[in-house]
Amino acid sequence: MAAPKVWRPSLDDVESISRGGPAKVRGTGSRNIPHRLNAEERELYLLAKQRGYLTVRGTAYRKERKGSPLANIFRQWCDARGAVCVVIEQATATTPGASGGSGSGAGDRVVVDLSPLRREDTEAVEALLLSTAAEMGLRAVGYGERAPDVLPFSILPPTEEEEEEFDLSRAAGASGDAKAQEEGRPQEPAAAMEGGEAAGPSPRCGGGGGPVDTEACAHLRRAVEEASAGVRKLKEGEGRTNSDPLVKAAVAELLRLKAELQAAEAPPPAPTPAPAAPQPGLAQEPPAASPAPASSPTSPAPYPRPTADQFSRLSIWQVRAVPMFFEGDRAAVKRFAAEAAKRAEEAVGAARRAVGEKARAAAQAVAA
Repeated sequence: MAAPKVWRPSLDDVESISRGGPAKVRGTGSRNIPHRLNAEERELYLLAKQRGYLTVRGTAYRKERKGSPLANIFRQWCDARGAVCVVIEQATATTPGASGGSGSGAGDRVVVDLSPLRREDTEAVEALLLSTAAEMGLRAVGYGERAPDVLPFSILPPTEEEEEEFDLSRAAGASGDAKAQEEGRPQEPAAAMEGGEAAGPSPRCGGGGGPVDTEACAHLRRAVEEASAGVRKLKEGEGRTNSDPLVKAAVAELLRLKAELQAAEAPPPAPTPAPAAPQPGLAQEPPAASPAPASSPTSPAPYPRPTADQFSRLSIWQVRAVPMFFEGDRAAVKRFAAEAAKRAEEAVGAARRAVGEKARAAAQAVAA
């Protein structure tokens, strides 16, 4: 289990977006993924951080937010810590477990997402979780019974166009760094699609404080459209390839303009809602998905697992889940959730220490 180099959000940024505030690193959150917690959700979130696992009723789906801010922000917190994301879905009248009903022992389910580990080699952790579940009398739920994309949190993978733009920007950045080295100039970090800060202040197109500069914002939108058309013309009209210097330069300018427009259109931080008495039935269940083909709990999901490259640069809300599902009575599920979070953390920590010791031993051997 060698530890690859990955990108993770900071705990401070996760806390900020949970309150509707901005993150220091752009791309930590997304306007299309709900993260801001209300008063009731914040209490459950604080409790989850103490326990190491989250408990929700059903899926904690909030219709008005089109997702579950609580599950989303907990997954972000797990990602910042490099820990598995363990979520207990307590059975309700509309989300019965294996035994139906909503009371204790009704067949609660546990979702364990391995993607916050940001590792491709998770076989050891999967085996550990399966043995822990069997030890505590839980049943492993296969993908044939529950599709792997039916999850309590929201995920928005990058489109093919965004992936292509990233590949082009990375190629353009590498080319620029090499040229800078040849000319003896200091290298500057390339502007990423989802990370870093835009150079200079951007006009405000909505949200935030200060007057709205509609003329400047309209100019930015036109500039993005023109730059995008320019890239298409070079590639489709003139038949140039991604490695062509003109294409690289055009893509770099397009990405710069998109980042500036994104900063200008960013919504304002929303105030933290006033505490309110918990309301029963706050979490609502989304429409049930069609069952996937029959499979075992460890069978591959019907979509590709995240790659090392994606782990190294994507925010967790863009990274597909690597889920495992378990079911059992409420008491056993709670014991398993606590042990699963604890044992997985210990196993990953031990693997990291082993890798570090091996690297130090290799370095000492070379020095000797």
